[in-house]
Amino acid sequence: MPVVQKNAAAFWLLLTSGVWSLQSVPAVEKWAVPMRREPPKYTQPQWCFNSDPIYQAFKRGEVPLVCFKNVLSKVLLESLRSDATALRSAGFGATAGIAQAADGISDEVRRNVHQVWLQSPGQRPQEAFCGDIDARKKLLSFVSELRLDLAALPKYESLVPGGIELSYLLYEPGSFYKRHIDSPKVRDREGNVMVDKRAVSMILYLGDAHENRDWDISIDGGALRIYGNENVKCRQAQEKGEGRLQLDDYLDIVPERGTMVLFESEQVAHEVRPTERDRICVAGWFRHRSC
Repeated sequence: MPVVQKNAAAFWLLLTSGVWSLQSVPAVEKWAVPMRREPPKYTQPQWCFNSDPIYQAFKRGEVPLVCFKNVLSKVLLESLRSDATALRSAGFGATAGIAQAADGISDEVRRNVHQVWLQSPGQRPQEAFCGDIDARKKLLSFVSELRLDLAALPKYESLVPGGIELSYLLYEPGSFYKRHIDSPKVRDREGNVMVDKRAVSMILYLGDAHENRDWDISIDGGALRIYGNENVKCRQAQEKGEGRLQLDDYLDIVPERGTMVLFESEQVAHEVRPTERDRICVAGWFRHRSC
């Protein structure tokens, strides 16, 4: 009798005779050799802005802001805009009115900005069975891949996998959002900087129902105004290339459909100028753990 069959027969005899039981067999994890699993190799997604040198510099932490046009397809952008308006019509989200300013003084920081949350840190994406569910899933997938791509380099390797905040922001005519910083330095009672802060802010513009008409900020308003000479210099360098730059204390970015802006949450002061037409966008934040 082959050795394997002989050992198997002896084992079965011990079980049936009552000498051994399955409970008396040593736990597998105590004697089994653990399998060594290699982590999956990261593959950078093929986005239209991957080759942009300013994006690569942003990932390395060399510049605080970067802006791209035509990031997603027109079909997906229109589907996301329709999804945002459908969720608002179905009663999701809330309209923000008076908020507390950074100095603690109650002030009208924003007006008539309707926010629909899609994902909060440490929670599963919210499921709303209305609107365009498929487009929403594609958006969540894109944002998750973007976090992975940012975290592939040391500057943002501390981005928390479950630390993504994502929402729709819907501005109606007359809405605005005054100058602010997305992640001001907040300290606890002992003076330590709070953990799980926002590291990178993302804005993706979805346009409105009249996108056949170009957005003119001199008439339509609604510009994203970026403050700070370094931030302005960074954006102008991306647009104009090398050369002598005339710096101003702010720069206005047109909220055209398909435009995406990434910037450091702790550094870039910004505001949304009063808009004269519907202005819909995706606002996202990637958080890191700074212990």
